Amino acid sequence: MSLVLLSCCITLANHIVGGYMRYTCLGNNNYRMELIVFRDCDSGGAPFDSDPVGGVMATISVYQGNEQTPSQTQTLEAPIVKVIMPSSPCASLQDQCFEQGTYFFNLIIPTSSLPTHIVYQRCCRGPGYSNIDISGVQGNTFTISVTPEAMSVCNSSPRYINPPMFCSKFPDPFSFDHSFVDVDGDSIAYEFCAPLTGGGNDQSNFEALNGVAPNPDAPPPFANVNFLAPHSASQPIPGNPPFAINPTSGEVTAMPSALGSFLYAVCIKEYRNGLLLSETQYEFVHDVSFFTPAFVVEDPSLNFELLPNPASQVAKLRWDAAIGRSGPVRAQVRRADGVLVFETKADWNKGMLQLATVNWPVGVYTVTLVDADGRRASRRLVVH
Repeated sequence: MSLVLLSCCITLANHIVGGYMRYTCLGNNNYRMELIVFRDCDSGGAPFDSDPVGGVMATISVYQGNEQTPSQTQTLEAPIVKVIMPSSPCASLQDQCFEQGTYFFNLIIPTSSLPTHIVYQRCCRGPGYSNIDISGVQGNTFTISVTPEAMSVCNSSPRYINPPMFCSKFPDPFSFDHSFVDVDGDSIAYEFCAPLTGGGNDQSNFEALNGVAPNPDAPPPFANVNFLAPHSASQPIPGNPPFAINPTSGEVTAMPSALGSFLYAVCIKEYRNGLLLSETQYEFVHDVSFFTPAFVVEDPSLNFELLPNPASQVAKLRWDAAIGRSGPVRAQVRRADGVLVFETKADWNKGMLQLATVNWPVGVYTVTLVDADGRRASRRLVVH
């Protein structure tokens, strides 16, 4: 019975939008590890691994040097979760929220002449990324290495303290502080790099290397995600001038030249007296969009939702049919320039309309719900 129940609940983690690892040296070969995973609250995907309502336990695997068999594996307890709402001006672009799940675990890492690699893998990413080939079936690898040099000085890795780089306005220039801080005062260098894949979409053998939650996690070297040309690891977001990161300060600057959702990664290298101590890879998804209100209410009783949003195939428009009114209700869809591109209607008591967005050009649309008395409310819909 328990096996049947577990297998029914193994789902693709296509809610994951980013993450990274970090560590703190406690002395005597003891390390306090943190795995940070970001998920889209409104994706409808699996909850965080090890969540009491989830079907998958989060696991990490530890490898020394080029070994292909892990020296340690560990099942993680449920993460500490907090909601990260986009701040201004991104709040007007986002019709969703993000959650940050932080897993804490302890490791004893013996001093060695070889680096120790800590690995977490999970499939899959969100669907419909603009710069990644079939993003919904490409998994994630979040990893960090403790080098022999770091072991010898009881080094702690840099930490990222800013909120994620949620969004930017098309086509305006923007800048963002992507810097990390280091408790030991070491120097840090920044560069864009390729996000790493891991796991696969096999849900029946979910702990296999091609499963949605490999256990043990695969050893390095890891494969990079497949970028769609002309995108690349160094140019993940199209722009003129190009998307760039200051190698010393970590400031990201760009003037986006296309709408969409773009996956990117930043590699953070920590040096002490010119010696490389650690390298951390941080990844997240960045939305480039128009600035249009997420929800404009003229009649509060007409509050409705659009799911999924962003949409690539179909978006469902739902409202509360229990509110006392009757008659037809219309949904009008307009482009950013105000041109009406689609209109449909249904009876109020139905409570739902379906918008087939598969052939719509990529962009931001305004969806307006109008009842039989002419009362209305509008919500932004992103199609990608």
